[in-house]
Amino acid sequence: GRDFTLALKTDGTVWAWGNNNLGQLGVPQSETMQTVGGVIDYGSTLPVQVTFSELDTSIDPETGVQREYITSIAAGENHSAALTNLGRVFLWGENTYGQLGNGEESPNKEESYWDDEGNYITNYYRDPSYVNEPVRILAGLTDEEGRAISFVMVAAGDEFTLALDNFGHVWSWGRNYRGGLGQATG
Repeated sequence: GRDFTLALKTDGTVWAWGNNNLGQLGVPQSETMQTVGGVIDYGSTLPVQVTFSELDTSIDPETGVQREYITSIAAGENHSAALTNLGRVFLWGENTYGQLGNGEESPNKEESYWDDEGNYITNYYRDPSYVNEPVRILAGLTDEEGRAISFVMVAAGDEFTLALDNFGHVWSWGRNYRGGLGQATG
């Protein structure tokens, strides 16, 4: 990601370090807050473990293996994604443009003013929003024939996320800047 790193260990645990100003590390900012030279910084130079509260970590009595674990991760600009062996997707971090896929995004705002040269300037922006712990998204989906959809791959980009489902369809959400979602509008 931008100014942060994710790592997936062979035991299926996810670790993160670096900037956490928008929840990119998957832990509350209070857990990584430090004062450096009198300035408050949200980040960690040491790896912190990302906790998945909705993960089924019970052990299957027949196989002796944990029922659900993380199989892949992806780091976007300021958000993170994880995929489980059961095809479930978890996301956390910045959600200004809906890149977490939880149906929320920051509202558009407008600021206008006259500059020093007499030009009228209008800036459009959004206040950043974020989720600082993994949330499961796209739960309970079925295709047009009623078959359950699970995911086999996830990717995180600059303010958008992509996922490939078990039927070969690509799902996209977040900011559609310059067609990044594969949609005609942007």
